[in-house]
Amino acid sequence: MRYDGLRHALISANQKHLVENLQHAHAHTRDELCALAHEAHTEITRLQHVIDVEQRIPRLTHLARFIRGR
Repeated sequence: MRYDGLRHALISANQKHLVENLQHAHAHTRDELCALAHEAHTEITRLQHVIDVEQRIPRLTHLARFIRGR
């Protein structure tokens, strides 16, 4: 689907951002690093959900038109 490329790009960008944050982080404890990793994972999950919803919109619009046409 056309959103697969966008999904991959967003996930890659967020993973790159996480690596950069970890490399430049002033976090000195394992807990701080885990918190950064959790934050990045949460954001990636949120972006995946947004893309999944956007993928469904055309299908739902088509279904609504089909139902109204009946």
